[in-house]
Amino acid sequence: MLKLATFLCKQLKNPNGDEPTNLTRTDRYVLYKVSNCICVSICAGQRFEFPTELDDNLAKQLNGICSQLNLSSVIGRTMRCNDFYEGKLLHK
Repeated sequence: MLKLATFLCKQLKNPNGDEPTNLTRTDRYVLYKVSNCICVSICAGQRFEFPTELDDNLAKQLNGICSQLNLSSVIGRTMRCNDFYEGKLLHK
């Protein structure tokens, strides 16, 4: 990401003439701001899979609620969730 930010500095002729600096204080991602561009790279961590079963009646009920609220929803066979805090606990 630093290479991209440095390239953008040269291409956009960064008026400050500064080298890109990571604006974050974490090791989970980096963020560089160059002119009106933001360059971000994250480290997603390890993937975890947990067995689940979805109750068909619950799925239909939740889908109906989404329809009533005018929200788009789809009943599928997979679910994705990104839980930063659970990930932190599993890595300890």
